[in-house]
Amino acid sequence: MVKWIGIILVTLISIIPCHRAAAETEESSALLCAVIEVFECTLETDCFEVSAESANIPLFIRIDFENMKLTLPEGSEEKRESKINNVQQSNGTIFLQGAEHGRAWSIAISEDSGKMTGTASENEGGFVVFGACTLD
Repeated sequence: MVKWIGIILVTLISIIPCHRAAAETEESSALLCAVIEVFECTLETDCFEVSAESANIPLFIRIDFENMKLTLPEGSEEKRESKINNVQQSNGTIFLQGAEHGRAWSIAISEDSGKMTGTASENEGGFVVFGACTLD
């Protein structure tokens, strides 16, 4: 699938958990996330684990709440970004959503543990990404 799915899904994660409340998240206005596992699902096959590289998903992504976009971390050779269309907080979870280039994406991040689950989908399949986020 296309690069944009990668940035959207990696939206999602870092090795150090995010043990801070929502107010602190707003103060920092950004999270750094790292991808841990990626699964690809299609109409013709079951879901199967793939590498982030083969799915064209970056290993790290920055969630910029102030500018409402997902980007690659500063210093990355490649430049990618995706607009965040919706942010909500409920029961200790931050939810992000967006859509572009014929794909929809969604990310859920636990405010207590920093654990992240993200999905990106189009009409023939999609990806499920697991990872973790920390304050940037």
